[in-house]
Amino acid sequence: MEISVIAPLLVIAPAVTVLLAFVFLGEALSAWQVWGVGLLLCGAYMLQAKRGTHVLAPLRQIIRSRYAHWLGIALIGYGISDVVTRKALTDYHVPAPLFLVLIQIFVALILCAMWYRQSGTLRKLQIAYRRVGWFMGILVVLTVLHRYFQVEATTIAFVGLVSAVKRSSAFFVALIGGELFHESHMVRKAIASAIIICGVLFVIL
Repeated sequence: MEISVIAPLLVIAPAVTVLLAFVFLGEALSAWQVWGVGLLLCGAYMLQAKRGTHVLAPLRQIIRSRYAHWLGIALIGYGISDVVTRKALTDYHVPAPLFLVLIQIFVALILCAMWYRQSGTLRKLQIAYRRVGWFMGILVVLTVLHRYFQVEATTIAFVGLVSAVKRSSAFFVALIGGELFHESHMVRKAIASAIIICGVLFVIL
């Protein structure tokens, strides 16, 4: 699946987060947010639509695509993690830095276990670190910073709002990534991405 399709589809995550927060955290779901969810779905549909095909073709494509299934699971997992984060920070008063440290430790342990089970050795990790260690260091710093600011924002704002603001970057990812990898139908994808971003803005209101 192309990055110009994946990135905007990930913006649907705020809609999942808003619905889960409404059900489990009792956060209000306004009319603007309902319209926002609708725009998100319309944009996602437009990303999959192709000229001359049946109106239900994009839906069938999503249902039959194994990539879309994994993406759907990821979106649900993202929404659940946002709700759990909000719960831990506000109801159980876990300090944001401590919460972030614990999350990073568990993520690192799980990923190392998954890699070891797949390859049977950690030697390739050492080789990769020697080759691109400096680049990985930059990514680590950026990842920790953005996760820290997200955790801090979650303590003072609705979790759906934080999720929507974070995912608004997908518009630029879709455009830059699509051009970088010379993907097709970029105009249609850009319009669909813009619709999705409008949906994000509605969710924020």
